[in-house]
Order: sequence, then structure tokens, then C-alpha cells
Amino acid sequence: MMYEPDRQQLPDGSWMEIHKDQERQSDAQGAIAAITDLDAATVLWIMDGDRAVARVYATGRDDHLRYVIRLTPARRVTQELADINRELGREGDERIRHAGEAVADPLDASEDRLLEVSTRQGVVELDRRKVLERIAFGQDTAALTEVRHT
Repeated sequence: MMYEPDRQQLPDGSWMEIHKDQERQSDAQGAIAAITDLDAATVLWIMDGDRAVARVYATGRDDHLRYVIRLTPARRVTQELADINRELGREGDERIRHAGEAVADPLDASEDRLLEVSTRQGVVELDRRKVLERIAFGQDTAALTEVRHT
């Protein structure tokens, strides 16, 4: 399977796993960037009530990037982000509202990278298998409870 972690032996004889999260992120972002009509390519919206927390795109490819999920970044303003806004003089609608970039990941990749979304109730992990099932069923929206990892 693509993106399996590499194992590397350390000088003390122990082993360390090296995850390929950045490679996965880059490949998934590239696949999304190549889509000319994102709305037409959307095959599943994952909803937390009336708020979308993730979107799955069909890329038109036949490999491990066939479906790519993009998780909405958490809109939580941390103290660090509040300080940056203050330093930059950003107020109101001009404030930076979330830190970091959205996670994008191939759904057919290994499960060693967690798919977590920020919700009103806290962080929720998504189950890749359940997301792929909803797509196979032909659903175009899924409630968070349907695809939650249990």
C-alpha cells in the first residue's frame, strides 16, 4: 500500500517509524489542484449538523489518489493566533481565523495518518472505510455520526 511508514534502526538497536504525512499531503493537494471544477468533482460532503467538516473529491485518476479528502481546518483561535492578529493589526473580518492548512489525504492510503476534524463537541476521528462505503452507496452527504471512527 502507498505511504506505508519506513522503519529505520537507530544506533541503540531500537526502531523508529518514519511516516510519510508530508508526501501524502503534497500528493493529495496536487490532485485537488489539478481538478478544474471542484464542485463537480465533489462526491461526498461530511457534515456536522449544518457545517461541512470535510469534502471528498473524485480526481478522475485510477490510482491511490482516486478519492481525496480535504478536512476543514479548525476555526479555533489559539492564543498564539490571537497574538499574531494583534501584531499584524488584523481586526474583524480581516483576522486570521485558523492556524495551519487543511489536511488533504488520499482515502485509499494506509490508515496510519488519522483523519481528524474539529467539531462543536471536540475532535472527531473519521473512519476511511466508512467514508468509502458512503461513496459506494451513492450518498452525496454524510452525517459525522455515519463516518465516525468507533
